[in-house]
Amino acid sequence: MCHARNRLAVRRVRVVTTWSDTIMYVVLTTVIALGVIETIGVNGFGGGYDYRATVSVWFRSIFVFHPKTELMDNASLLYQVHATAAWLLLAIWPFTRLVHVWSIPAQYLGRPHILYRRRYARAR
Repeated sequence: MCHARNRLAVRRVRVVTTWSDTIMYVVLTTVIALGVIETIGVNGFGGGYDYRATVSVWFRSIFVFHPKTELMDNASLLYQVHATAAWLLLAIWPFTRLVHVWSIPAQYLGRPHILYRRRYARAR
């Protein structure tokens, strides 16, 4: 969240923030927040909703190209919104800065640290 706060607080960073960055941060925060609410709030205090029998099976069925949509019919609205937001995040992924997650910056592993210095010496 520190990075998102800098995007709002630091003018130079705010200027280069695009509308797609803003949308991506909102959707990503929504997916994470709903996942935390489901895990801690709904399932964390005993009982809860057994998503392993419905949502998980539905999600796996998508990857074998035989989606069982009826499994999501009985899921709570919280899980349905979470799944929809996650799919939205995947849909906007190529149009945001998240696309850089696919590049592997191997050259950074052996590169020396960058030292930032003043351009001109301070007047004494």
